Amino acid sequence: MPFVPVTAASREAQPDDLWIPVRGKDVGHAPGGGWLTVADAGDATMVCVGTDGERLVWTGEAAAVGSYTPWTALAADPAHGPAAVVRAVQVVGWRAAHRYCGSCAAPLLDCPGFLSRRCPICEQLYLVRLGPVALVMVTSGDKLLLVRHSYAVQHMWALVSGYLESGESLEDAARREVAEEVGLSLSDLTYAGSAPSAFGDPDVLLAGFRAEAAGTEVRVDPAEIAEARWFTRDEVAALGPEQLPPAGSLPVRMIAEFLKV
Repeated sequence: MPFVPVTAASREAQPDDLWIPVRGKDVGHAPGGGWLTVADAGDATMVCVGTDGERLVWTGEAAAVGSYTPWTALAADPAHGPAAVVRAVQVVGWRAAHRYCGSCAAPLLDCPGFLSRRCPICEQLYLVRLGPVALVMVTSGDKLLLVRHSYAVQHMWALVSGYLESGESLEDAARREVAEEVGLSLSDLTYAGSAPSAFGDPDVLLAGFRAEAAGTEVRVDPAEIAEARWFTRDEVAALGPEQLPPAGSLPVRMIAEFLKV
């Protein structure tokens, strides 16, 4: 059964429940593959983050067991339950970064039944939040626009994307990011689907859009984009997997959709 996120455990942990330890951005698993169980967790502090069939899924800071793999590698692998990986890494990282109140510096307390935390002094509430990102597949007829960023993973050809700003709709963000990064306006924009990010930050939620460009003259913002160019279907098909976002990710699924048309 697929992983289903929850905000609180419905019962106490049992030895055969799943255990996903996190060490920084690395995720623990059984040495031969597959997940560890609560029986492997020892005295680690555990937080319930979801269900997998009848079993609960627990996470926490790394216990000294298992093998560790970067979360991005596991999140792109359907065999490891991408949703469970992303949620475990996000929750553990969020809890580590939210130990004290940002307003009065008092130690935060867990809110019973929720993943949130509250300050016992000033009552400030801290919620686990997502960062929505508009992901835009820009086409011009039978050509696809791909970009290489001037930061982070610079060798990878990707779709135009950017964070939603306060006061914007997702559609507004999609149009603004395309205009800012590559200097194009759009004649058509339709929603394509959403998914957690399989690379970058685990608190990112990608909202995908298909878009048709109103023109073809590209003007890149060098602070964000190192290169942008139009690709034919044959040219996209010739790109190696190391030149594209991780297999199974939303941008790769959208690019595969372009190739099938």
